[in-house]
Amino acid sequence: MTRPSLEWLDEQQAWLASLIVTHYTNEQGVLSRDYPPSSATLFADLDDFVPYLIEAGHQDFCVTQANHAVSASVDGLLASGGRVVSWRQDEYAGGLIECARATGDRTFLDAALAVNSGLRRHLVREGFLAGYWRVGATRCSAFASPRSLAVCEVFIELDSLDDESRGRHIEFVRSWTELPATREFGLVASFHHLSGRWVDHISQGCPFARPTIHRRFVWDALRALPFAMQLELTKDNYSYAFALLAIIRRTGDSWAAEALTRWVAGLRRLLLHDGQLHSAIMPGRMRRGPVLFTHVFAAIDLLVEASFHLPESCKCLALAEEIAKSILSVQLENGLVPTHHASNVDWLDTQTDLCVALLKLGEATGKDRYYASAWAIEHAVFELHRTQYGLVNTVDLSGAVPQPGVVSPKFNALALKGLMAWRGVLREKSLIHDHRLRELTKDR
Repeated sequence: MTRPSLEWLDEQQAWLASLIVTHYTNEQGVLSRDYPPSSATLFADLDDFVPYLIEAGHQDFCVTQANHAVSASVDGLLASGGRVVSWRQDEYAGGLIECARATGDRTFLDAALAVNSGLRRHLVREGFLAGYWRVGATRCSAFASPRSLAVCEVFIELDSLDDESRGRHIEFVRSWTELPATREFGLVASFHHLSGRWVDHISQGCPFARPTIHRRFVWDALRALPFAMQLELTKDNYSYAFALLAIIRRTGDSWAAEALTRWVAGLRRLLLHDGQLHSAIMPGRMRRGPVLFTHVFAAIDLLVEASFHLPESCKCLALAEEIAKSILSVQLENGLVPTHHASNVDWLDTQTDLCVALLKLGEATGKDRYYASAWAIEHAVFELHRTQYGLVNTVDLSGAVPQPGVVSPKFNALALKGLMAWRGVLREKSLIHDHRLRELTKDR
């Protein structure tokens, strides 16, 4: 059998969704980032669980979580450790928009629009969305990261956003396309330095609120300097490319299509080597990062969709199939895909997203082998990762759970996405062209 039954999908969804809403909340009734539950929240990951739990019949639970998140916001934005990070607002805003769509409650849409207003007040600098704003400070950080373009994608796609605000987000994306490094490589660099004192780049260039207690502070600070320019696939370049796709769908602007065409060419030229997609590259040294299967599924997703918007000469589908071939060459008989070639464990979230990407590739190519591989992964997830506490993050390649088995409420919620993608396939709906299914199954 190369496909599940609807009954099997319903059974897994009912079990997993019920477990999430009953076992993963803390004493305040807030869905926790951890299991056993702690005070750490998933407010900044609202869109990673709200749409799936709503589809699974837990709308009231999601409304409660969204209200908790809004009450924790600062001037419309989510802060952590006294800092508002621009690229931690997209899932928050997306989750609010999902609640507004499901309930018709204008309050949630207003809260999402408050994110847009807060970004404009505190994080716009020199035509870019800056990396951070320390709450109460008069200026934001002196660098920008392409990861922040994920929130631009959210607002570009929001129908109820006014044209002026949407135009601003489109310009934030376009600012990255016009940088010299982007024009040269097609891909975007991990940082862009704005005007300011060099100390601003060091002190604000680290994504941790208390960098002195984090061992990677020095490395993160040095990596932000121009001589250490690096092009990273996740989440930097994916956020950029998906934002370009959002512009193409919304406006059809030719400059966005041209930029995405250059991006695909850069991906092929710089990060694809011997059929393997690497996670990063430092162009000056041509030193590539490792081949991590945890990084490649979004490339398949993106290339499949891009194939419907870019010229055939880009060969997006052929590239997506080449990348998929490299991953499936190491798929085990039990269906799991390891995190990389030398790994003896898998990663739950990768299995889910790879399954969805393969379903989209199967739809675009009409090749049944991608459906077969996707079903092998989906079946293995619910057979081998399943415990009484939920789906564990990793199992070894024999299917045994390493001890202690760690359970992530977020990854369990995202596992619902694979079930919903399969339900769409069985009902002969398009994961690529059906707007609702594309929103439910997107990955960044």
